[in-house]
Amino acid sequence: MAALLKLYVDTERNKLVKSSSSTQEVTLPTFFQGDVVPIEVTLLEPKTTGGISDPFSTVTDSYTVKIGLTTPHATSGSETVHTNSNLTQNENNIHEGTLLLNATAVTTLLATGTSATCQLEIEARTASGTYSTELMREVTVKADGLKTSTPVTIGSETYPTSAEATATFAAKVGGAGDSITLVSPDGAKGIILYCTNDGEFMTDTVTF
Repeated sequence: MAALLKLYVDTERNKLVKSSSSTQEVTLPTFFQGDVVPIEVTLLEPKTTGGISDPFSTVTDSYTVKIGLTTPHATSGSETVHTNSNLTQNENNIHEGTLLLNATAVTTLLATGTSATCQLEIEARTASGTYSTELMREVTVKADGLKTSTPVTIGSETYPTSAEATATFAAKVGGAGDSITLVSPDGAKGIILYCTNDGEFMTDTVTF
């Protein structure tokens, strides 16, 4: 399962920061086709007091937050949404959900390539229907090789079953007249081991 991705968004500067107690800007990870990524988004606003050690407050207003991978375009209807999800605001004002990278449009984005770039976009909507884009950052999506719909059998060492191993040994009691032939490394000489009717162990040397 993909690791939980925690995103802290400075809504005033529209940038991604390390945490609610740090103004350090961070980069987004590479995404992989087929993954289902658990997401937590925390919307932050700068404090007027608090300084470096306590720079942000968590936005507590009720928002509907949507996250997605997009290819934006100035003309409405010409943009492409490769995947998107509505997040749920919990009691701690963290917006939770998943980013589905197994969407068909992600495969279309990759086309015949092994990677592609697009924008990770986070949008917030108020109860009155006012929208604002809180973050837009370029990310890389890589194609996966182990497709869940087409399992691949990996070649590996195999071992004989008990029956197969037994079959490689000389014949056991029960076959009248059975013998064992031992052959020299050069294949030129051999010894035949067998038992007479009197129970005497015998050997015969043969040349091939």
